[in-house]
Amino acid sequence: MLHYIADRKIDGEAWVTAMETTAVPVAFIWGPDDPVSGEHMIATVEQRMPHAPITRLPGVGHWPMLEDPAVVSAAVLDYLKRV
Repeated sequence: MLHYIADRKIDGEAWVTAMETTAVPVAFIWGPDDPVSGEHMIATVEQRMPHAPITRLPGVGHWPMLEDPAVVSAAVLDYLKRV
């Protein structure tokens, strides 16, 4: 994890470009209460990837799959039914 910050400086633009230009269907399940990458990041994704559906999980933070696994699973399955 400690290398992530340095890696982001080196490879960040390539990561963003790959996400924004992929032909693979993309969707996000997000915890808006995440103090690091919460609601402000959802707004950025909505702006840069308006085609990508986003499921917000109220009251959930950085670890949605641990904080509310049943809701995350349901959201994934719902999305898979639509693609």
